[in-house]
Amino acid sequence: MSESIWTSEDPQPEDLDAFLNSGEPVVIEDHPGGQHVRARFVVDVDAADLERLRRIAAARGEDPKSVISSLLREADRPAA
Repeated sequence: MSESIWTSEDPQPEDLDAFLNSGEPVVIEDHPGGQHVRARFVVDVDAADLERLRRIAAARGEDPKSVISSLLREADRPAA
């Protein structure tokens, strides 16, 4: 793997396999079967959008994660 899988314009599946097999504890968490496991995504936003998200969350009395979840649920609803 000559370049980073995160910046490559054409990452290949085997590039990710090599990274996952590297055993980086920050990236890989072991969860025994039967547990409720959630995926986490890192979202890149600029400072202005981050400030908007903070204001919306404060106005709703929620945390930013809840606001993003609400926005995704609303966007996924069929149009009336």
